[in-house]
Amino acid sequence: MATKVPGYALAVKIGDKIILGLVTSGFKDKPSYEEILHKEHAGVPDEELENSARELTCSGQTYRRTSAEVDDYEDYETIREAAAAGVNIAFSYYDPQTENEHISGVGKIIDFSEDANSKDIGTYSFTIKEVLGSSTIEDDDWSSYCTPQWLALKLQEDISIWNNIDSIWLFARRTDTDNYLTELKGSGRNATKQGTGNLYFDNQYGVFADGNTALNLNHNPNVHKSALALNSASIGYYVVDEIYGSAAVVGVYDGSSYLFGGIKNSVNGRLNFSINSPGINYKMPTSSQGFILINKDESTEELFIEGISLGTATRASTAIPNKNIWALLFNNNDGAIPSNDPTLARLAMILIGGKWTSSQVLTLNAIFQEYFTGIGTTDRKWLRSTPQLNYKKTQWVTVYQDGDRILARAYGRMRYSNDKGQSWTNYNFVNAGQVAFGYIWDNGNINFATYNKVYFSSNGLLTVSELTVKDVDGVTDYIPHTPANGSYPGEYFRVQQYPHKQYFGTEQTLVIGNYGNVQAGAAPINVYHFYNNGANVKLAYKFGQNPYYRDNGTATGGATGTLLGDAGNSNWCRHVHIIQQDPASGIFYMCTGDSSRVEQNEVKWFTGTYNSELNQWSWVKIYEAAIVNRMKAIGLVFVDGYIWWGSDDTEGTDYGIYRCAKNDIANLASHQKMYLANNQIVGLDIANGKLIATKQPSTGERHPIITSNDLNTFTVTQLTDISGNMTNFYPIMPPDSEGYFCLIPFSSSGVVAMLPPVHVQVK
Repeated sequence: MATKVPGYALAVKIGDKIILGLVTSGFKDKPSYEEILHKEHAGVPDEELENSARELTCSGQTYRRTSAEVDDYEDYETIREAAAAGVNIAFSYYDPQTENEHISGVGKIIDFSEDANSKDIGTYSFTIKEVLGSSTIEDDDWSSYCTPQWLALKLQEDISIWNNIDSIWLFARRTDTDNYLTELKGSGRNATKQGTGNLYFDNQYGVFADGNTALNLNHNPNVHKSALALNSASIGYYVVDEIYGSAAVVGVYDGSSYLFGGIKNSVNGRLNFSINSPGINYKMPTSSQGFILINKDESTEELFIEGISLGTATRASTAIPNKNIWALLFNNNDGAIPSNDPTLARLAMILIGGKWTSSQVLTLNAIFQEYFTGIGTTDRKWLRSTPQLNYKKTQWVTVYQDGDRILARAYGRMRYSNDKGQSWTNYNFVNAGQVAFGYIWDNGNINFATYNKVYFSSNGLLTVSELTVKDVDGVTDYIPHTPANGSYPGEYFRVQQYPHKQYFGTEQTLVIGNYGNVQAGAAPINVYHFYNNGANVKLAYKFGQNPYYRDNGTATGGATGTLLGDAGNSNWCRHVHIIQQDPASGIFYMCTGDSSRVEQNEVKWFTGTYNSELNQWSWVKIYEAAIVNRMKAIGLVFVDGYIWWGSDDTEGTDYGIYRCAKNDIANLASHQKMYLANNQIVGLDIANGKLIATKQPSTGERHPIITSNDLNTFTVTQLTDISGNMTNFYPIMPPDSEGYFCLIPFSSSGVVAMLPPVHVQVK
């Protein structure tokens, strides 16, 4: 049976020009064997492979350029000139559908021909003969997505960016004894492999790597200057890469002084940035990771971390040309890393080019972000991680999912299914568009709520009744405020993230707090206790009056208008993010948001306990701060004695997913960053050892979903074919019987938007 393949393509690099779009391409391998007589084989000759000569043949077409077209592309003339000059050219023979690279190497054009045909079309063909031993056949572990070749093509999508690059080198360590080094554009010096030692890029010597012991790696500038013999004529751009994870440096030498972008790996694998030279002293938090751009313009330099400018300063020396340096050192293993582990993933890049515009900075940052995050984990440096999730869309608008049972809403009705949407019970309900909270109990009872009213059904929506909410005493009726504007009554029951199931012994309960003051008017912030399988609800806690979210008749409230909340409680917040019960201790943990105010901080953590005999709740504040923005928590989950959460950081200093021991919440030094995100985490859940999180999209991203199937390695997948109306996904529902989490879209257009969820299965 014939093997079916999607085809093959050839990319040819001549100098810094890459030529694509060839019509045909072919590969020929001519192994050469030598007869060897071995005494032990009694005179019977053996054939041993001596070498293998490889040739590639290809052809293309040319079309006459019209007078209106600009001659700004490469064609057969470049190939003709290379053939006449006898220069070495680089080639890559790959699968155009999967982009898996099969063969790459260096060769010479040994013949070239061209023919002019009728109707302004011409053809040309040529043969490349490999420089003996220069080509390599890549194994399956080296995908061409996010390889150097892929990166070069991405950079060439905007030819003004590519032409503005003087030099670019890439480095990765596949294993402790296998480093990979390539030069995409620059001096022509290239190496395919270096040892386990330290790697340097220097524009006098090209690329230099020592033997792992040649330098005393104390990061002393004078030591490096002496070892590399750098001077003002040999302006140095270099990356130092150490094994065993003690430390690493991205360094720039400008002929007189050193600018250091240092990244230090401590025992827990965290990273640290600093730029230090006369005139510059930027220090980033320990959560920073991997991207530094220094824009050079005469005597001014500007530092960027992940595309965000951190300010400018006057350089110490004007010896360096007016060029930009984009220096990256990336450790893509965000989990805890033992200090004696030699298998850290190290990836580095140095790019030297002209002055970049703000738009180009964003484009470059997006390209490098995809490149460095797409390469993979410690054992697959150039292999893009395969998608770690499956996802599907449904037509119904989910309010809550419990296993295969679904509570949904539609225009003018509520819906319930106990067979994963195969059949439905419908209940006519005129305010279904306001429903932003629902719950399905173990026994099948159902709760759902509009802006300020809550409902109950004990028979799968065959009948529905409104509940009377009781105050904290369980007796007095709790009456919602009369809104200044009837269109914005406030959201009393919307939740940012649903808790896992909660129990007092064997009796199921539900404790939630409202995610108010967002888009449906000002609201008091309360904690609600549902009991008797949803047949009753009372307040478990009432927050104080927030002076910044008064009822002024607007969608979000403001600093004027009616104060809402408990006037006798000095603790206030904007809203509740999550209330989760620790299944081991039975204690409830509550996290609130959002901002740091003059009077107090809205970011708080509480613990809550319930005395069933006295029918009373007790809440204790265990942390209050907004300065440390990781404490603005999303999706609190308890796993094996640890608390996990996502950081809804709005300051850009603490993006990521964190964990700590339950007793160490207030001990910030004990917090472990398990995943470094590039924006706010807005939803998170963990079930059956699998994590899923959603985050605010960054520039160029579309619906990024973070997943992990081992709570140690993480993958980001963009759901590019999902509607752009779904700006964010939260809350996240626990998985159904097939393992599909339910992601509820939170649309900027408001809660009345009827948007169906996305169901994601973590592989």
